[in-house]
Amino acid sequence: MIGLIVFLQPQSGQSGCLQCSPGTFTDVTKQPICSNCAPGKFSNMNATTQCTSCSPGRSTNLDGQTSCQPCLKGTFVSGTGAAQCSPCPGLHFAHVFMVVNALIVIAVGQFGNSSAMTFCYDCPPATFQSTPGSISCQLCPAGKAFAGSKAAQCSDCQPGTVLLSH
Repeated sequence: MIGLIVFLQPQSGQSGCLQCSPGTFTDVTKQPICSNCAPGKFSNMNATTQCTSCSPGRSTNLDGQTSCQPCLKGTFVSGTGAAQCSPCPGLHFAHVFMVVNALIVIAVGQFGNSSAMTFCYDCPPATFQSTPGSISCQLCPAGKAFAGSKAAQCSDCQPGTVLLSH
């Protein structure tokens, strides 16, 4: 019933009703008090009949809130209505893109920047990375090559071919 304006009156003998303030709601008529929004939910308007769940990448661990806070670097929430953000598991990191934090894995053939682990980069030509979550790529060994990018391993040079020299 979003859009329905709800009023309450906590005292008897009054000629009017009060609106529930932001961070609170009531979904029952003749209610004498407003209820606080539960952790993981918020209300940013007066006279609401329900609270809104925090979106993915945001949380609030207190009741009666008017907004949800974004997860900090290194934490994430993938669902809605979270009371707190969780630490990223090993080999993963939280990447802030626009408003939503997304959980991203640094895959084989990629490396992450070592300082903040905020981006994945493809391994450049002549390099490879076979271990997920790595912070660097390795050079292809002698007798092997890879012309593209994002290699998990280098390929053997075929008979009749030699390595290109730069």
